[in-house]
Amino acid sequence: MRTNKLFNICNIYIILWCVYNLHRYEILPEENIFVSKLPLGINLIMSIYYFVKVNYKCRLPIYLKGLNLLLVMFVAYGVSSILLGGTHIIKASYIEINNASYIVSILRSLLPIYAFYYFAVQGYLTEKSVKIWALIFVAVYFVYYYVRSITIVVETDQVEGEFTNNIGYLLITLLPGLLLFKEKKIIFLSLLLFVMILVALCMKRGAIIIGIIVSVYMLYIIFKHSKISSRILLLLSSVFVFIYFTQYIGNLYEKSEYFQERVNETLEGDTSGRGIIVSTLLDSFKYDTSVLQVFFGKGADATLDIAVNYAHNDWLEILINQGILGVIVFMIYWICFYRQCAYMCDNVYKNISVAIFIIYMLSTFFSMSYNQVSTFAALLLGFSLFENHNWLSREKILSDNNFRSYEPIIHFKS
Repeated sequence: MRTNKLFNICNIYIILWCVYNLHRYEILPEENIFVSKLPLGINLIMSIYYFVKVNYKCRLPIYLKGLNLLLVMFVAYGVSSILLGGTHIIKASYIEINNASYIVSILRSLLPIYAFYYFAVQGYLTEKSVKIWALIFVAVYFVYYYVRSITIVVETDQVEGEFTNNIGYLLITLLPGLLLFKEKKIIFLSLLLFVMILVALCMKRGAIIIGIIVSVYMLYIIFKHSKISSRILLLLSSVFVFIYFTQYIGNLYEKSEYFQERVNETLEGDTSGRGIIVSTLLDSFKYDTSVLQVFFGKGADATLDIAVNYAHNDWLEILINQGILGVIVFMIYWICFYRQCAYMCDNVYKNISVAIFIIYMLSTFFSMSYNQVSTFAALLLGFSLFENHNWLSREKILSDNNFRSYEPIIHFKS
Protein backbone atom coordinates (compact mmCIF):
# COMPACT_ATOMS: atom_id res chain seq x y z
CA MET A 1 0.00 0.00 0.00
CA ARG A 2 1.31 3.43 -0.97
CA THR A 3 -1.53 5.73 0.01
CA ASN A 4 0.24 8.26 2.25
CA LYS A 5 2.52 9.92 -0.27
CA LEU A 6 1.20 13.20 -1.61
CA PHE A 7 3.37 13.10 -4.71
CA ASN A 8 2.99 9.46 -5.60
CA ILE A 9 3.15 8.35 -9.22
CA CYS A 10 -0.64 8.42 -9.64
CA ASN A 11 -0.95 12.04 -8.48
CA ILE A 12 1.92 13.12 -10.71
CA TYR A 13 0.29 11.33 -13.64
CA ILE A 14 -3.01 13.18 -13.05
CA ILE A 15 -1.28 16.55 -12.67
CA LEU A 16 0.56 16.07 -15.96
CA TRP A 17 -2.74 15.39 -17.74
CA CYS A 18 -4.26 18.51 -16.18
CA VAL A 19 -1.30 20.57 -17.40
CA TYR A 20 -1.54 19.10 -20.90
CA ASN A 21 -5.27 19.82 -21.00
CA LEU A 22 -4.46 23.51 -20.66
CA HIS A 23 -3.25 23.19 -24.26
CA ARG A 24 -5.80 20.64 -25.41
CA TYR A 25 -8.73 22.86 -24.42
CA GLU A 26 -6.98 25.99 -25.70
CA ILE A 27 -6.47 27.53 -22.27
CA LEU A 28 -2.80 28.29 -22.99
CA PRO A 29 -1.12 28.81 -26.40
CA GLU A 30 0.34 25.87 -28.31
CA GLU A 31 3.75 27.51 -28.48
CA ASN A 32 4.49 26.57 -24.86
CA ILE A 33 6.26 23.20 -25.24
CA PHE A 34 6.12 22.56 -21.48
CA VAL A 35 2.33 22.55 -21.73
CA SER A 36 1.62 21.17 -25.19
CA LYS A 37 4.31 18.54 -25.77
CA LEU A 38 6.28 17.48 -22.69
CA PRO A 39 3.40 16.38 -20.39
CA LEU A 40 1.75 14.53 -23.28
CA GLY A 41 4.95 12.70 -24.19
CA ILE A 42 5.69 11.67 -20.61
CA ASN A 43 2.15 10.47 -19.95
CA LEU A 44 1.86 8.55 -23.21
CA ILE A 45 5.03 6.64 -22.34
CA MET A 46 3.69 5.96 -18.84
CA SER A 47 0.29 4.94 -20.24
CA ILE A 48 1.81 2.44 -22.67
CA TYR A 49 3.91 1.01 -19.83
CA TYR A 50 0.85 0.50 -17.60
CA PHE A 51 -1.13 -0.90 -20.52
CA VAL A 52 1.54 -3.62 -20.88
CA LYS A 53 1.68 -4.18 -17.10
CA VAL A 54 -2.08 -4.63 -16.80
CA ASN A 55 -2.30 -7.03 -19.74
CA TYR A 56 0.73 -9.03 -18.61
CA LYS A 57 0.13 -9.13 -14.85
CA CYS A 58 -3.60 -8.76 -14.24
CA ARG A 59 -6.70 -10.83 -14.71
CA LEU A 60 -8.65 -8.53 -17.00
CA PRO A 61 -12.25 -7.46 -16.37
CA ILE A 62 -14.43 -8.09 -19.40
CA TYR A 63 -14.54 -4.36 -20.14
CA LEU A 64 -10.76 -4.21 -20.60
CA LYS A 65 -10.91 -7.22 -22.91
CA GLY A 66 -13.33 -5.34 -25.15
CA LEU A 67 -11.20 -2.20 -24.89
CA ASN A 68 -8.12 -4.22 -25.91
CA LEU A 69 -9.86 -5.29 -29.11
CA LEU A 70 -10.93 -1.73 -29.89
CA LEU A 71 -7.43 -0.38 -29.23
CA VAL A 72 -5.80 -2.96 -31.49
CA MET A 73 -8.04 -1.87 -34.36
CA PHE A 74 -7.55 1.85 -33.83
CA VAL A 75 -3.77 1.53 -33.39
CA ALA A 76 -3.48 -0.58 -36.56
CA TYR A 77 -5.29 2.07 -38.59
CA GLY A 78 -3.35 4.85 -36.87
CA VAL A 79 0.02 3.25 -37.70
CA SER A 80 -1.13 2.72 -41.29
CA SER A 81 -2.00 6.42 -41.49
CA ILE A 82 1.49 7.38 -40.32
CA LEU A 83 3.18 4.99 -42.77
CA LEU A 84 1.11 6.25 -45.69
CA GLY A 85 1.89 9.86 -44.85
CA GLY A 86 -0.09 12.92 -45.88
CA THR A 87 -2.41 15.24 -43.99
CA HIS A 88 -6.13 15.90 -43.74
CA ILE A 89 -7.98 19.21 -43.75
CA ILE A 90 -11.09 20.05 -41.75
CA LYS A 91 -12.66 22.08 -44.54
CA ALA A 92 -15.22 23.70 -42.25
CA SER A 93 -12.47 25.47 -40.30
CA TYR A 94 -9.40 25.05 -42.57
CA ILE A 95 -7.51 23.27 -39.80
CA GLU A 96 -4.79 20.88 -40.95
CA ILE A 97 -4.66 17.48 -39.21
CA ASN A 98 -1.33 15.65 -39.38
CA ASN A 99 -1.27 11.88 -39.90
CA ALA A 100 -0.04 11.15 -36.35
CA SER A 101 -2.86 12.98 -34.58
CA TYR A 102 -5.29 10.06 -35.03
CA ILE A 103 -3.29 7.53 -33.04
CA VAL A 104 -2.21 10.13 -30.46
CA SER A 105 -5.82 11.10 -29.76
CA ILE A 106 -6.77 7.43 -29.34
CA LEU A 107 -3.90 6.62 -26.97
CA ARG A 108 -4.42 9.83 -25.00
CA SER A 109 -8.09 9.03 -24.54
CA LEU A 110 -8.17 5.28 -23.81
CA LEU A 111 -4.84 4.23 -22.29
CA PRO A 112 -5.29 6.15 -19.00
CA ILE A 113 -8.07 3.70 -18.06
CA TYR A 114 -5.43 0.96 -17.79
CA ALA A 115 -3.11 3.23 -15.81
CA PHE A 116 -5.76 4.11 -13.24
CA TYR A 117 -6.79 0.48 -12.92
CA TYR A 118 -3.17 -0.41 -12.15
CA PHE A 119 -2.82 2.49 -9.70
CA ALA A 120 -5.89 1.18 -7.85
CA VAL A 121 -4.44 -2.32 -7.71
CA GLN A 122 -1.17 -0.96 -6.34
CA GLY A 123 -2.90 1.15 -3.68
CA TYR A 124 -1.93 4.53 -5.14
CA LEU A 125 -5.60 5.24 -5.83
CA THR A 126 -8.03 4.79 -2.94
CA GLU A 127 -11.63 5.72 -2.24
CA LYS A 128 -10.46 8.67 -0.15
CA SER A 129 -8.11 9.98 -2.83
CA VAL A 130 -10.77 9.53 -5.54
CA LYS A 131 -13.16 11.72 -3.52
CA ILE A 132 -10.48 14.37 -3.12
CA TRP A 133 -9.71 14.28 -6.86
CA ALA A 134 -13.43 14.54 -7.61
CA LEU A 135 -13.58 17.91 -5.84
CA ILE A 136 -10.32 19.02 -7.42
CA PHE A 137 -11.58 18.16 -10.91
CA VAL A 138 -14.78 20.15 -10.34
CA ALA A 139 -12.57 23.17 -9.62
CA VAL A 140 -10.15 22.43 -12.48
CA TYR A 141 -12.89 21.94 -15.07
CA PHE A 142 -14.58 25.13 -13.87
CA VAL A 143 -11.31 26.98 -14.51
CA TYR A 144 -11.16 25.41 -17.98
CA TYR A 145 -14.73 26.57 -18.65
CA TYR A 146 -14.18 30.08 -17.30
CA VAL A 147 -10.87 30.77 -19.06
CA ARG A 148 -12.13 29.28 -22.33
CA SER A 149 -15.27 31.46 -22.17
CA ILE A 150 -13.17 34.58 -21.50
CA THR A 151 -10.91 33.67 -24.43
CA ILE A 152 -13.89 33.34 -26.78
CA VAL A 153 -15.31 36.67 -25.58
CA VAL A 154 -11.98 38.43 -26.20
CA GLU A 155 -11.38 36.82 -29.60
CA THR A 156 -14.91 37.21 -31.01
CA ASP A 157 -16.36 40.24 -29.13
CA GLN A 158 -19.34 38.08 -28.19
CA VAL A 159 -20.96 38.21 -24.76
CA GLU A 160 -21.57 35.35 -22.35
CA GLY A 161 -24.51 33.24 -23.46
CA GLU A 162 -24.09 34.06 -27.15
CA PHE A 163 -21.70 31.28 -28.16
CA THR A 164 -21.07 27.55 -27.70
CA ASN A 165 -18.28 26.25 -25.51
CA ASN A 166 -17.08 22.70 -26.22
CA ILE A 167 -16.09 22.32 -22.57
CA GLY A 168 -19.71 21.24 -22.05
CA TYR A 169 -18.91 17.66 -23.00
CA LEU A 170 -16.02 17.69 -20.54
CA LEU A 171 -18.18 19.03 -17.72
CA ILE A 172 -20.77 16.24 -17.94
CA THR A 173 -18.03 13.69 -17.15
CA LEU A 174 -17.94 15.22 -13.65
CA LEU A 175 -21.45 13.95 -12.93
CA PRO A 176 -20.69 10.25 -12.19
CA GLY A 177 -18.09 11.26 -9.60
CA LEU A 178 -20.72 13.18 -7.64
CA LEU A 179 -22.22 9.84 -6.63
CA LEU A 180 -19.27 9.47 -4.25
CA PHE A 181 -21.01 12.12 -2.13
CA LYS A 182 -24.47 10.56 -2.23
CA GLU A 183 -24.48 10.16 1.56
CA LYS A 184 -23.96 13.93 1.87
CA LYS A 185 -27.06 14.87 -0.05
CA ILE A 186 -26.71 18.66 0.32
CA ILE A 187 -23.18 18.51 -1.09
CA PHE A 188 -24.31 16.17 -3.87
CA LEU A 189 -27.27 18.32 -4.93
CA SER A 190 -25.27 21.56 -4.72
CA LEU A 191 -22.50 20.17 -6.93
CA LEU A 192 -25.07 18.69 -9.33
CA LEU A 193 -26.80 22.04 -9.72
CA PHE A 194 -23.48 23.86 -10.15
CA VAL A 195 -22.23 21.49 -12.85
CA MET A 196 -25.52 21.46 -14.77
CA ILE A 197 -25.67 25.28 -14.82
CA LEU A 198 -22.18 25.33 -16.33
CA VAL A 199 -23.24 22.72 -18.90
CA ALA A 200 -26.26 24.83 -19.84
CA LEU A 201 -24.07 27.92 -20.25
CA CYS A 202 -21.89 26.01 -22.72
CA MET A 203 -24.87 25.85 -25.11
CA LYS A 204 -23.97 22.35 -26.37
CA ARG A 205 -27.33 20.70 -26.97
CA GLY A 206 -25.97 17.15 -26.88
CA ALA A 207 -24.17 17.79 -23.59
CA ILE A 208 -27.29 19.32 -22.02
CA ILE A 209 -29.47 16.35 -23.04
CA ILE A 210 -26.92 13.81 -21.78
CA GLY A 211 -26.42 15.78 -18.57
CA ILE A 212 -30.15 15.81 -17.82
CA ILE A 213 -30.50 12.06 -18.49
CA VAL A 214 -27.52 11.19 -16.25
CA SER A 215 -28.75 13.55 -13.51
CA VAL A 216 -32.17 11.85 -13.50
CA TYR A 217 -30.47 8.44 -13.32
CA MET A 218 -28.30 9.49 -10.37
CA LEU A 219 -31.23 10.99 -8.47
CA TYR A 220 -33.21 7.78 -9.03
CA ILE A 221 -30.32 5.67 -7.71
CA ILE A 222 -29.93 7.79 -4.58
CA PHE A 223 -33.70 7.80 -3.99
CA LYS A 224 -33.84 4.02 -4.46
CA HIS A 225 -31.09 3.35 -1.91
CA SER A 226 -32.21 5.92 0.66
CA LYS A 227 -34.09 5.09 3.81
CA ILE A 228 -37.79 5.87 3.72
CA SER A 229 -37.28 8.68 6.23
CA SER A 230 -34.66 10.27 3.97
CA ARG A 231 -36.65 9.98 0.75
CA ILE A 232 -39.03 12.83 1.57
CA LEU A 233 -36.13 15.21 2.27
CA LEU A 234 -34.35 14.06 -0.88
CA LEU A 235 -37.50 14.49 -2.95
CA LEU A 236 -38.09 18.01 -1.63
CA SER A 237 -34.46 18.95 -2.17
CA SER A 238 -34.53 17.53 -5.71
CA VAL A 239 -37.69 19.50 -6.49
CA PHE A 240 -36.00 22.68 -5.24
CA VAL A 241 -32.95 22.00 -7.41
CA PHE A 242 -35.19 21.27 -10.42
CA ILE A 243 -37.20 24.48 -9.93
CA TYR A 244 -34.04 26.56 -9.51
CA PHE A 245 -32.44 25.01 -12.60
CA THR A 246 -35.55 25.49 -14.77
CA GLN A 247 -35.89 29.11 -13.61
CA TYR A 248 -32.24 29.71 -14.43
CA ILE A 249 -32.71 28.19 -17.89
CA GLY A 250 -35.88 30.26 -18.35
CA ASN A 251 -34.04 33.48 -17.50
CA LEU A 252 -31.20 32.48 -19.82
CA TYR A 253 -33.72 31.82 -22.60
CA GLU A 254 -35.32 35.25 -22.14
CA LYS A 255 -32.03 37.14 -22.11
CA SER A 256 -30.09 35.26 -24.78
CA GLU A 257 -31.19 35.41 -28.40
CA TYR A 258 -28.54 32.82 -29.21
CA PHE A 259 -29.99 30.38 -26.67
CA GLN A 260 -33.46 30.96 -28.13
CA GLU A 261 -32.03 30.22 -31.57
CA ARG A 262 -30.41 26.99 -30.33
CA VAL A 263 -33.65 25.81 -28.71
CA ASN A 264 -35.71 26.62 -31.80
CA GLU A 265 -33.20 24.86 -34.05
CA THR A 266 -33.44 21.77 -31.85
CA LEU A 267 -37.24 21.78 -31.94
CA GLU A 268 -37.16 22.16 -35.73
CA GLY A 269 -34.68 19.31 -36.13
CA ASP A 270 -31.80 21.56 -37.22
CA THR A 271 -28.51 19.76 -36.53
CA SER A 272 -26.10 22.61 -37.30
CA GLY A 273 -25.21 21.23 -40.71
CA ARG A 274 -24.57 17.71 -39.48
CA GLY A 275 -27.41 16.38 -41.59
CA ILE A 276 -25.53 17.45 -44.71
CA ILE A 277 -22.36 15.79 -43.43
CA VAL A 278 -24.21 12.55 -42.69
CA SER A 279 -25.88 12.43 -46.10
CA THR A 280 -22.56 13.17 -47.83
CA LEU A 281 -20.81 10.35 -45.98
CA LEU A 282 -23.63 7.87 -46.52
CA ASP A 283 -23.73 8.69 -50.24
CA SER A 284 -19.99 8.11 -50.42
CA PHE A 285 -20.34 4.76 -48.65
CA LYS A 286 -23.15 3.65 -50.99
CA TYR A 287 -21.83 4.92 -54.33
CA ASP A 288 -18.09 5.51 -54.00
CA THR A 289 -16.79 2.57 -52.00
CA SER A 290 -15.10 -0.62 -53.22
CA VAL A 291 -15.96 -4.05 -51.82
CA LEU A 292 -12.72 -4.03 -49.83
CA GLN A 293 -13.51 -0.60 -48.41
CA VAL A 294 -17.01 -1.72 -47.42
CA PHE A 295 -15.49 -4.31 -45.10
CA PHE A 296 -12.29 -2.53 -44.01
CA GLY A 297 -13.02 1.16 -44.55
CA LYS A 298 -11.06 3.91 -46.21
CA GLY A 299 -8.56 4.52 -43.41
CA ALA A 300 -8.07 6.80 -40.43
CA ASP A 301 -9.74 10.23 -40.74
CA ALA A 302 -11.08 9.34 -44.20
CA THR A 303 -14.28 11.26 -43.37
CA LEU A 304 -12.29 14.50 -43.71
CA ASP A 305 -11.47 13.64 -47.33
CA ILE A 306 -15.18 13.24 -48.08
CA ALA A 307 -17.08 15.80 -45.99
CA VAL A 308 -16.29 19.23 -44.55
CA ASN A 309 -15.89 17.87 -41.02
CA TYR A 310 -15.90 14.72 -38.90
CA ALA A 311 -19.14 12.73 -38.88
CA HIS A 312 -19.94 13.75 -35.27
CA ASN A 313 -21.40 10.26 -34.99
CA ASP A 314 -19.03 7.49 -33.94
CA TRP A 315 -20.90 4.72 -35.74
CA LEU A 316 -20.81 6.55 -39.06
CA GLU A 317 -17.24 7.72 -38.50
CA ILE A 318 -16.09 4.15 -37.92
CA LEU A 319 -18.15 2.81 -40.82
CA ILE A 320 -16.31 5.14 -43.21
CA ASN A 321 -12.86 4.76 -41.63
CA GLN A 322 -12.86 1.07 -40.61
CA GLY A 323 -15.81 -0.32 -42.53
CA ILE A 324 -18.17 -3.06 -41.36
CA LEU A 325 -15.29 -4.69 -39.49
CA GLY A 326 -14.88 -1.56 -37.41
CA VAL A 327 -18.59 -1.31 -36.61
CA ILE A 328 -18.60 -4.94 -35.42
CA VAL A 329 -15.55 -4.34 -33.19
CA PHE A 330 -17.18 -1.18 -31.81
CA MET A 331 -20.35 -3.16 -31.05
CA ILE A 332 -18.33 -5.84 -29.25
CA TYR A 333 -16.69 -3.12 -27.14
CA TRP A 334 -20.06 -1.73 -26.06
CA ILE A 335 -21.41 -5.22 -25.35
CA CYS A 336 -18.41 -5.84 -23.09
CA PHE A 337 -19.00 -2.49 -21.37
CA TYR A 338 -22.68 -3.35 -20.84
CA ARG A 339 -21.88 -6.81 -19.50
CA GLN A 340 -19.29 -5.31 -17.15
CA CYS A 341 -21.92 -2.98 -15.70
CA ALA A 342 -24.53 -5.76 -15.52
CA TYR A 343 -22.26 -8.15 -13.60
CA MET A 344 -20.89 -5.63 -11.12
CA CYS A 345 -21.77 -5.77 -7.44
CA ASP A 346 -24.67 -3.45 -6.61
CA ASN A 347 -22.74 -0.56 -5.08
CA VAL A 348 -21.76 3.03 -5.83
CA TYR A 349 -19.03 1.94 -8.25
CA LYS A 350 -21.53 0.05 -10.36
CA ASN A 351 -23.68 3.19 -10.41
CA ILE A 352 -20.67 5.28 -11.45
CA SER A 353 -19.83 2.82 -14.22
CA VAL A 354 -23.41 2.85 -15.49
CA ALA A 355 -23.41 6.67 -15.50
CA ILE A 356 -20.17 6.68 -17.51
CA PHE A 357 -21.69 4.10 -19.87
CA ILE A 358 -24.71 6.35 -20.43
CA ILE A 359 -22.56 9.43 -21.07
CA TYR A 360 -20.29 7.86 -23.64
CA MET A 361 -22.90 5.64 -25.31
CA LEU A 362 -25.11 8.66 -25.91
CA SER A 363 -22.06 10.66 -26.99
CA THR A 364 -21.52 8.21 -29.84
CA PHE A 365 -24.56 9.80 -31.50
CA PHE A 366 -23.63 13.43 -30.77
CA SER A 367 -19.88 13.71 -30.89
CA MET A 368 -16.64 11.73 -30.85
CA SER A 369 -16.63 9.54 -27.73
CA TYR A 370 -13.77 7.08 -28.15
CA ASN A 371 -11.13 9.81 -28.52
CA GLN A 372 -12.65 12.18 -25.95
CA VAL A 373 -12.56 10.20 -22.70
CA SER A 374 -11.71 12.73 -20.01
CA THR A 375 -8.99 12.19 -17.43
CA PHE A 376 -11.55 12.16 -14.62
CA ALA A 377 -13.81 9.66 -16.40
CA ALA A 378 -10.81 7.39 -16.98
CA LEU A 379 -9.89 7.69 -13.29
CA LEU A 380 -13.41 6.82 -12.16
CA LEU A 381 -13.73 3.92 -14.58
CA GLY A 382 -10.33 2.45 -13.76
CA PHE A 383 -10.98 2.60 -10.02
CA SER A 384 -14.54 1.27 -10.35
CA LEU A 385 -13.30 -1.69 -12.40
CA PHE A 386 -10.85 -2.53 -9.64
CA GLU A 387 -13.36 -2.17 -6.80
CA ASN A 388 -15.87 -4.41 -8.54
CA HIS A 389 -13.24 -6.86 -9.74
CA ASN A 390 -12.05 -7.24 -6.19
CA TRP A 391 -13.40 -10.75 -5.63
CA LEU A 392 -9.68 -11.46 -5.58
CA SER A 393 -7.40 -9.74 -3.11
CA ARG A 394 -4.84 -7.21 -4.32
CA GLU A 395 -2.18 -9.88 -4.01
CA LYS A 396 -4.10 -12.23 -6.33
CA ILE A 397 -5.02 -9.54 -8.85
CA LEU A 398 -1.31 -8.74 -9.12
CA SER A 399 0.90 -11.80 -8.98
CA ASP A 400 4.33 -12.59 -10.21
CA ASN A 401 3.62 -16.32 -10.26
CA ASN A 402 1.65 -17.26 -13.37
CA PHE A 403 -1.43 -15.35 -12.26
CA ARG A 404 -3.55 -16.37 -15.25
CA SER A 405 -3.78 -19.94 -14.00
CA TYR A 406 -5.61 -18.81 -10.88
CA GLU A 407 -9.37 -19.42 -10.94
CA PRO A 408 -11.75 -16.86 -9.37
CA ILE A 409 -13.16 -17.87 -6.03
CA ILE A 410 -16.43 -15.96 -6.51
CA HIS A 411 -18.57 -15.75 -9.62
CA PHE A 412 -20.89 -12.82 -10.34
CA LYS A 413 -24.56 -13.50 -10.71
CA SER A 414 -25.90 -12.87 -14.19
